[in-house]
Amino acid sequence: MLSERQLAANRLNAQKSTGPRTPEGRAICSQNASRHGSLASEVLLACEDRKQFIRYARRYHREFQPVGHLEEGVQKTV
Repeated sequence: MLSERQLAANRLNAQKSTGPRTPEGRAICSQNASRHGSLASEVLLACEDRKQFIRYARRYHREFQPVGHLEEGVQKTV
């Protein structure tokens, strides 16, 4: 059980937590959910190299020859 003093402090702190205010801050926060690949809307983070990823993906497909969405790791949109 929280004391009245702690509850008041929590309420005061909650008013300060308004989230990102700048476009840059919002862009950074939009990547917070990318920790889990199957739920991420983007395949790459901003700091990752797209060309290197494509080379890796091609090598993966040549080596393992995946069949179907499950093996390919492609998320099928509904």
